[in-house]
Amino acid sequence: MAKKVQAEGVYFFITEEGKPRYFVRLTLRFQQDEKGWYGLCAQPATGTSYCETAEEAREQLLGMVKLYMDGTADRTSLADWLTAQGATVYPIPDCIQLENSETAALAEPMPGPALTSVPA
Repeated sequence: MAKKVQAEGVYFFITEEGKPRYFVRLTLRFQQDEKGWYGLCAQPATGTSYCETAEEAREQLLGMVKLYMDGTADRTSLADWLTAQGATVYPIPDCIQLENSETAALAEPMPGPALTSVPA
C-alpha cells in the first residue's frame, strides 16, 4: 500500500497570567500505511498511535499537543520553550482582547461576515 500523507497548520494561543499573550502555528502531519493513520507534530515532538481515520488521528494529535504544552507550561515559560524547539512564537498586542483562560488553546477559525468589495 502506498503511503498517504496530509499536512495541516494549526494555531494555538499561549496564555500567561490568565491572558492570551502569544500564538504559535504548528504543522501537523498525518500519514497512512498498511496499519492505519497516525499523526506527528515536530514542535512539540509528539505523535499518536494508529487510528482508523485521519480525523481520529487529528483529534488525538491535537489533544496530545495541548496536553504536552500544558505540562510544559507548568515547569517553564511555554513561549521560550517553543522558541528553543524551533517554533516561531508571535506576540498578541495588548490592544487585542481575547477571552481564554487555558494555558494553550486551539485557535479555531470563526465564521465572520461576508466579504464585500469597497470602491477605491
